[in-house]
Amino acid sequence: MEDKVLYALVGLWDKNGCKIIADYPADEDFTYRSIVLSTVDGIRSVVDDRISVDRDKYAVHILFSEYCYACLTLKAETTSSMIELGTRSQVFLQKLRSVYKELPMLRDLSKNLINRENLVDFSKPIQIIVNHNHQNNSNQVIAKLEDELVEVRHALMTAVEKIVDRGQKLDDLVRKAEFLEISVHIPVA
Repeated sequence: MEDKVLYALVGLWDKNGCKIIADYPADEDFTYRSIVLSTVDGIRSVVDDRISVDRDKYAVHILFSEYCYACLTLKAETTSSMIELGTRSQVFLQKLRSVYKELPMLRDLSKNLINRENLVDFSKPIQIIVNHNHQNNSNQVIAKLEDELVEVRHALMTAVEKIVDRGQKLDDLVRKAEFLEISVHIPVA
C-alpha cells in the first residue's frame, strides 16, 4: 500500500469556502489542489472533525480545527488498509496542526486572504513535514523488510535444525537396523 502524501494544505475556513494559507507541492499539479479544495468545500463540518473521503483513485484526509488541514493520498485497496491509511494520514495532519497553530504570524492573520502576494510563504513547514513523512515511510518499509528477513531466517534455521534432527534419527535407525541384522546372523551358542 502506498501512503505517500501527494499534496497537503493548510486553509482558513470562511463562508465562501477554504482559502489556502499554505500548500505543498504548490506548483507541481493543480489537479491535486482542485481535488482537495473541492472535497473540503463540499464538506461543512465542525471543529475537531476528522474525515477521510474516497475520491476515485485518491483519498482526501481532512482535519477541521482552528484551520482546515488536508492531504491527498492514493486510495487504499481494502477496507482495512483504508482505515490504516486514514489513521496514518490523521497523524500526519495532527503534525501539521501542531506546527501551524504555533506560528505567531498565523494567529495574527486576518481572515481576508484575497491578496496572497503580500503574505509570507507559509508552505516551507508543510514541505519539511511531507518530506519527513516520506522518509519515515521509507524507514518503516525498510524496518518491516528487515523484520520479515529476520522471521524468514528464523524459519529457515528451524527447518535446517529439523532436517538435521531427522538425519540423526535416520542414522540411529540405520545403526539399529544394522545391529539387528548382525545379531540375527550371529549363531546362538
